[in-house]
Amino acid sequence: MHYNEDKDYELSDYSGYHRLYIGPNDGIWLKNTYSLKYIDMKKEKLITDVDQIFQKMGINEKVTDFFIDPNKDFWYKGESGKLFFKPKDKEKASVFIDKLPKNDPLYDLTVAKNQVFLFYRSGQVEAHHLTSKKIRHFKNSIQNKPYHNTLLVVPDKHYIYQLRNGDSLGIAHRLDMNSGEWEMLLKTDYFLNTLSIDWNRNIWITNPKGIMQIDTSLFHKRTIEKLKLLNGDVINSEISTIFFDKNKGVWIGTLNRGLLYYHRDRFKFKNIGHKFFPHTSEKDIVINGFSEFDDKVLVATDNGVFLYYPKNQKIERFSRFTTPLKCRFIFTEDDDCWIGTSNGLYISNKKTFQKLKTPFSQVYQYLGASIHQYLLATDQGLFLLNSKNNAITQVTEKSAPIFNISRIDSNKYAGVSREGLFFIILKKIVSKQQKPILKFAFFIKRTRPSMICIRIVVDGYGPLLRMD
Repeated sequence: MHYNEDKDYELSDYSGYHRLYIGPNDGIWLKNTYSLKYIDMKKEKLITDVDQIFQKMGINEKVTDFFIDPNKDFWYKGESGKLFFKPKDKEKASVFIDKLPKNDPLYDLTVAKNQVFLFYRSGQVEAHHLTSKKIRHFKNSIQNKPYHNTLLVVPDKHYIYQLRNGDSLGIAHRLDMNSGEWEMLLKTDYFLNTLSIDWNRNIWITNPKGIMQIDTSLFHKRTIEKLKLLNGDVINSEISTIFFDKNKGVWIGTLNRGLLYYHRDRFKFKNIGHKFFPHTSEKDIVINGFSEFDDKVLVATDNGVFLYYPKNQKIERFSRFTTPLKCRFIFTEDDDCWIGTSNGLYISNKKTFQKLKTPFSQVYQYLGASIHQYLLATDQGLFLLNSKNNAITQVTEKSAPIFNISRIDSNKYAGVSREGLFFIILKKIVSKQQKPILKFAFFIKRTRPSMICIRIVVDGYGPLLRMD
């Protein structure tokens, strides 16, 4: 994406560096020194008429600084000194503070515990209740010390962290919102770049010399000066930023070595061997399928269904299905669980466990066709299961066994039966009474007793066949 800096919206009161906000509609707002960009991610387009967006929000004066809080609500500082507030579910902004201090610029803000915390250049901090607008004042953490150049504020639980820079100086504090007391984390004779909090509440501060990690008690600190890559290379570059995603991955931005990614479980495999499975014989355990179930994993095997607990790596027989039948697949919807076996189809939930009455005696495979609709490959052909009422509808007229079914696109499927390879066009079922509408045609007819197509797999280039 290319943009022209001449078309940026001017923010005359923002003298900091890059600051990125994600809006409620996934739009990206990017602040840089005295400028603001807005990127509409749905249109993948840089929007140049930002002033018109502000006018539609009811702001009829020049915006001199701009913020989005953790709730994705908007805050605007106007040239008149007013602070405007626009919740994400409202169309228009309203005046929250009629007059901000003129000689002490507002540098940053955040929202926590139904209060907006305002951080000023001088180090002064005050909290305004969002409904009553009652004001609470806090001690100045820097007094008259020279940390007035830039400010980054990060809320986490009952703390608010602030990272400030002066002329070749850096300092980091945290404010306890309950007690109102400040604690110092770090003080350096060089700039501090960013501050992030990981999933264990550890604090990570990036700087020109590496990364500083501090635990939430503030007792344990360590510095990571060099990053080693998988290929053995060592990164000595300045670490600009660090981000912790929801999947416990770590993204690290560097000054001139690009973007790095780390995950502690990457390329690691845990072996859950035969000895973990209780009540099994000495023969090999054959795993036929998995399904997530209430933060655990259901495992379908040739010797029944087991429940795996990832936290303690414990495995036990699934209490709702203790029969050691050969289970070919398993899938769940909410609290319901369907198990395809060599003895038919079973359903299990908190209220019941039963074998469904079906026209087939064995079921080999299932495939999701649409919402609450599943195709079943069985010894009597292809059937459609409605998971809401467990109604089963026959799809193919032929009763030859179907071993495998794969999706080609939204309503086209390819399957393998004893008679050969076939294709199906299955239209969407819109009512319980409507039967499946399909076109059925063999593509490869079995011509030799010794040649049987046993599996079809569809990749990005089309169907792949396995012939035996």
